Amino acid sequence: MIKKFGIEIASVGILIVLFGLVGNSITGNVVKTEEKPEKVVMYIPLTTDVGSTEQGTLTFDFALPPGFKVGNKSVDVIMFIDSVNMPGLKVGYDVNAKKISAGMPLLTTSEVTIFDSQRHKLAYTFQRESRKQAIILDDKILAEGEFTGIADSNAITGFAVFQKWAKVESPIEIKSSFE
Repeated sequence: MIKKFGIEIASVGILIVLFGLVGNSITGNVVKTEEKPEKVVMYIPLTTDVGSTEQGTLTFDFALPPGFKVGNKSVDVIMFIDSVNMPGLKVGYDVNAKKISAGMPLLTTSEVTIFDSQRHKLAYTFQRESRKQAIILDDKILAEGEFTGIADSNAITGFAVFQKWAKVESPIEIKSSFE
């Protein structure tokens, strides 16, 4: 009798668990693990790099339309430069935050819109001796700070760290120079 009673209790327990699983999957309470979407970084082909690690100004001349996409993908970060001659030096624009970041250590501007079809001139300037660096957009200083020549080591691209990156080249011509 005790064995029979124990089997009945176990059967009822299994049924309750099964009904709970089925009920939760119908209502959507079952936890699903979804992969995070890929983040798109648009790299500008490296036609200009830093010519001196002591001082200089990188300049980028461009016009980007509102709603800009590469193929069918929205761009999350525009990487104007990821220097080869000065490893760790990056200049980029976080599309979602609408902020330009550049430098060593990284400087970040307040919000600025560059997807407006207007021609823009972005400049990053640095001088090791005076320990100064600045981000300039259309001849207006947006951020300035100390230049140490040491890169931030906490981010893959110098910006936010994401699970997945899709690297695409810019379909728009962006002129660059170093002086």
